Amino acid sequence: GTKQYQYMRRAIAKRRPLLDKLIRKHNDCSEKLQLLHQQDSNIPLPRRLPATLMGLRNSMELLEDVVSSAFPGGIIPRWLADENVRSGIRAILKLDRCKEEQLRVAMEAGNLRYWFGRELCALELAINNPKSQYSLFVYCQVYAHAF
Repeated sequence: GTKQYQYMRRAIAKRRPLLDKLIRKHNDCSEKLQLLHQQDSNIPLPRRLPATLMGLRNSMELLEDVVSSAFPGGIIPRWLADENVRSGIRAILKLDRCKEEQLRVAMEAGNLRYWFGRELCALELAINNPKSQYSLFVYCQVYAHAF
């Protein structure tokens, strides 16, 4: 508990200066892009990043893909120009993560059922074989929980 927490705090403190430098650089670049941005363009610009670790952890801007190059034919892709398409893409990605988590939870439930079945078989074997060294343990456990 405490040892891991202290190790994590030292690791964060060691990387903090570089992280601060990169955040400042990103925020400076985003300010320059704001000044150069044309009003008739509907391409979203990168937003400033928060300077705190908690703010960064909760920031969705880190996951967005922003392209600042010209497009052939002047046609901007819908995923870049339309907020509804972007929110739809985010929803699909979130649904994919939920399906992955559902598979992980189902596998864990199967593992727990398998483990519980083995434990139950071991208990039944110990109860049905009074000469077993484990039957005494089982009876002691049952007796302890009865009172």
